[in-house]
Amino acid sequence: MKKIILLFLLLLPVGMMGQWEELQPKSYHPAISKFISTKNYFYAFSFSDIFYSSNNGANWFNLEINDINRKILVDDNFLLLYIPGQGTYRTTDLGITWVKILNNINQIHSMALTDGKLYFTADSLGLCKSLDYGLTWEPMFNNNKIPYSILAKENKILLQHYKFGNLLTIDDGKTWNNFTVENSSNLDIIQILFYGNSFLEAKYFGCFISNDFGNHWKPIGLDSIEIFHVEIFGSTIFAGTQKGIFMTSDTGRTWIGLNKGLPYVECDAGPYNDSSTIAIGFHSGYIFNSRYCESSIYSYETSRIYRARLSDFGVSEVNEENISTDLSFSPNPANDFIEISYPVLALKDVAIQDYSDANHTLKSVVNFDIAIFNVFGEKVLSSSHYSILTTQYSAKLDVSLLTPGVYFVKIGERVGKFIKI
Repeated sequence: MKKIILLFLLLLPVGMMGQWEELQPKSYHPAISKFISTKNYFYAFSFSDIFYSSNNGANWFNLEINDINRKILVDDNFLLLYIPGQGTYRTTDLGITWVKILNNINQIHSMALTDGKLYFTADSLGLCKSLDYGLTWEPMFNNNKIPYSILAKENKILLQHYKFGNLLTIDDGKTWNNFTVENSSNLDIIQILFYGNSFLEAKYFGCFISNDFGNHWKPIGLDSIEIFHVEIFGSTIFAGTQKGIFMTSDTGRTWIGLNKGLPYVECDAGPYNDSSTIAIGFHSGYIFNSRYCESSIYSYETSRIYRARLSDFGVSEVNEENISTDLSFSPNPANDFIEISYPVLALKDVAIQDYSDANHTLKSVVNFDIAIFNVFGEKVLSSSHYSILTTQYSAKLDVSLLTPGVYFVKIGERVGKFIKI
């Protein structure tokens, strides 16, 4: 899924206070260690439980898939479940019904899902790809060295192996090249993430960025704090550490603590001075974090989930599926006026009202808003429009007062881009 994210970053102090609020579930054992966002649901994963929410974490439900050795993948269409020795299954109704996929493959080592493509590694098969969520598949690569991890995004795939190094393809498997990590060791790596056209590597202590496919790595800080989890939102990096959650919007030149306003974590056995952030996630304009503490008396773990609006920390999001697919602009580049054309079926946020004309014929009117943002995520122009319900719409906007540059137009849940000259 292609997305466009507009960020504006304000002048920020060393520490920031957000309106953090605690959410359910209160997971006592084990801790929530991973979040995944899809179009309709937000998931929270622990060692033994999978929770999901349809209202930004206000209410949670347990999928009750309690096999601790399972592997889970989710996207907007499916939830995929692999249980060792039993096989792989998929569901479209949150586990009410399951369909077995990847038949006759009972030993899967790793899986990844991106843009509707399922990648997995299995004994004797190596790396395989499926374009129909596991009903059929085709082999891609096999060197008899099964990786422990697959990182995939669009046509880029990174295979990681403890002993045999890493392999990278940027053309969906047509060609492969060696990929070298910082200090040439996978053993102390927490995560490797795609960061635009670069790579971000998080180790137990320190984060690094490579702009040349792993040939050279540049340290970007956090080398004195134990790191548990890293996530990227647009161009902003968020890190969950032993001392809480931090962010950088300038590739590590400055790191800002986001822990002010976070309630003190208190274990049921009594307070214990350890408020580590072990998971970070994003969904519908919110940032979520799972904070961990451990009772030194009773030796058990607990975590709490908190959320805050990204705008509390100077980050504003416009997050849409397609750019310049349903929306067209004329002229582009524009000078004084620009005409925007679009189909109604692409607009999920329009208001449709029925009315009777002078001849008592029932017709429908569509009401929609158009907003224009600059590259910093600031709304610079907005207008409301009405039109008779049809299959194609257009609106003419005066953009003469806008300064030259790149602008993004948001209508309903679609975003397009034009240039002002």
